Amino acid sequence: MIELGLVNCDGKEGMKIYQMTTYGKTVVEYLKDYDSADNW
Repeated sequence: MIELGLVNCDGKEGMKIYQMTTYGKTVVEYLKDYDSADNW
């Protein structure tokens, strides 16, 4: 996911915090809409 640019990794204080980027959120929303539209 990180390699695709969907997630940012913030490694403060030895903890890995993963944040979904705006691009990642857009992709997820698109996939949800596509899934629910029954296009299979």
